[in-house]
Amino acid sequence: EENRRVKEEKRKAKKKEERKKERERKGKESEKNKAEKRKKRKKRLIEKYGNEIGVKIFKKEIWIDMSKEMLLDSWGDPDDETESVSRDMIKLKWYYGARRTRQDTTVYKYEVKLENDVVEGWNELE
Repeated sequence: EENRRVKEEKRKAKKKEERKKERERKGKESEKNKAEKRKKRKKRLIEKYGNEIGVKIFKKEIWIDMSKEMLLDSWGDPDDETESVSRDMIKLKWYYGARRTRQDTTVYKYEVKLENDVVEGWNELE
């Protein structure tokens, strides 16, 4: 009886060790995939915008007078947006960094203002 229990414990310990090794292997693979994706993204941005601007966008920087397309490549799609249209101008406000509060409302970390698809400024809201 005791011998069987010891064997069972050894078997469980071995399985646990195998699962741990499998998780470590998957973790290394996913890190490798992430690094490869970052490399491809950087190369694509440099090909699209040139070295200086491509690197800035890769680092997720934004600046005044950058285009809407550059902003999308840098920060991605906004979490929310508002639009105001007049005769000669389209004003957009894009919101990034959404999170839910305890009151179950949405607040944002950044508001980026665009006029005619060009960044005019931004605010850090939190």
